Amino acid sequence: MRPPTIAIVLRGHSDKSGRQRLYLRYAWHYQTNYIVLPWRILAKDWDSNSQTVKSRATLGGETAVTVNGDLSKTLTKAYAIIAELTTSDIPPSFDEFRLRMGAGKKVTRHFADSARELLQRELDANEIAYRTFITYRAAVNKFEELMGKLSIRKSVTTRCWTSNARSWYRERKTWPTNTSAT
Repeated sequence: MRPPTIAIVLRGHSDKSGRQRLYLRYAWHYQTNYIVLPWRILAKDWDSNSQTVKSRATLGGETAVTVNGDLSKTLTKAYAIIAELTTSDIPPSFDEFRLRMGAGKKVTRHFADSARELLQRELDANEIAYRTFITYRAAVNKFEELMGKLSIRKSVTTRCWTSNARSWYRERKTWPTNTSAT
C-alpha cells in the first residue's frame, strides 16, 4: 500500500492585505484534501520548496521562527499519524487521518450548559440557597430560550463573571416579555 503524501501549501484567495491561508495537503489514492492551518501569510514570504516562511516575513506580530516551528510540529504530527496507521494496517483514509489530527481539540461549550453546571456546583457546595438555584436556573433557561445556544470559551464562565451576571439579573428582576424582533 502506497503511503499518502503530505505537504503544507499556500492556497486560496487573498484577503484585502494580500495574505493567503496555509493548508496541510493530504493526497492518497488520487484524492486530495486540505486541512486549514491557523496562519495567513503573503505569497512573497512563502518558500514552497522547503515549506517554510522566509526569515524576513511580515506576519503581524509573530516571528518566522514561531510559525516555522508550529508548521514543523504539524508536519511531524502528520507523519507520525501516517506511520501509526500504516504499521497498524489501517487504510490511511483522509477521514481517519483528520480524526487523529484533530485529537485534543477544544470542545465547544454552550453558555447555558456551563452556567447550569456552575450553578449546580455552587448548590452542591452550599454556596447558594436552593431557591436561589431555582431562580438562576430559570433565568439561564429563559436566556437560552431567547438567545439560542451561544458558544463560549470555558474560561469565560468564571466565578467573577457569574457574580457579575447575578447582580445584572437582580437589577432587572424580570425578563422582557416581548421577544419579537423590531
